[in-house]
Amino acid sequence: MRDEIKYLIPTRMLPRIRELMLPYLRLDQFAGSSDVPDYCVRSIYYDTRDLRFYHEKKDGIKKRIKVRIRGYNEHTQDSIVFLELKRKRNDQVYKNRYPIYYKNINDILSGKILRDDAPLKKRSVDKEKFLFNYFSLLLRPTLLVIYEREAYYYKFNPDLRITFDKNIRSVKPDNIYSLFTDEHTIPTFRSHFVLEIKFSAPLPSWVFSIIKQFHLQKRSVSKYVLSVDKQFEIGLAKKRITNRHSINYFI
Repeated sequence: MRDEIKYLIPTRMLPRIRELMLPYLRLDQFAGSSDVPDYCVRSIYYDTRDLRFYHEKKDGIKKRIKVRIRGYNEHTQDSIVFLELKRKRNDQVYKNRYPIYYKNINDILSGKILRDDAPLKKRSVDKEKFLFNYFSLLLRPTLLVIYEREAYYYKFNPDLRITFDKNIRSVKPDNIYSLFTDEHTIPTFRSHFVLEIKFSAPLPSWVFSIIKQFHLQKRSVSKYVLSVDKQFEIGLAKKRITNRHSINYFI
């Protein structure tokens, strides 16, 4: 369990905010080099036919979940992806995360029982919670969201994690094997990035100082919901252009 706060910030402000934060931070071990610290995050979000999770977020429901499959960077023969169930209550986040080889993902989602030997620490309960929601709610792949992430930890308390998520884009996936595609994506934001601060202990004073200096306003920033909104917006624009009677990208 951790608290999570987010900010949507103009990209032009990123270099200065990063400069002020870096003396307190160290680069995430899974990031690239200090010269190119980004890594690519890829998530296929699952939702019900009537987009229950999307609407719960839009309606301000305080207790809600997200179900997704997450991978990183580019596809390889031994790519590991994660079955993720993210539960949120107000600003508190609980996450179940189960690693599996990407090549076995279709077997898992088909209900087959198999022994996956992905060489990462895992708990069977994480897989069970994901699959329970997947099957009981008849979930379907709704949207692939991709972005580049810079991730850092506080030097004196690794429970404080700060990320800069940039170039957020999305596309409706054909199937689970679309996770590593980049074709036909639509930008969610053209000139903003998302700053996320995740923590389980009181925030140090330097964080508040930077927030105050740049007049940052905490807000609800769901990459999934905002990307769905953008897809709907593009869909309506296409509808007006083509004069079709109806268009729906998700059902």
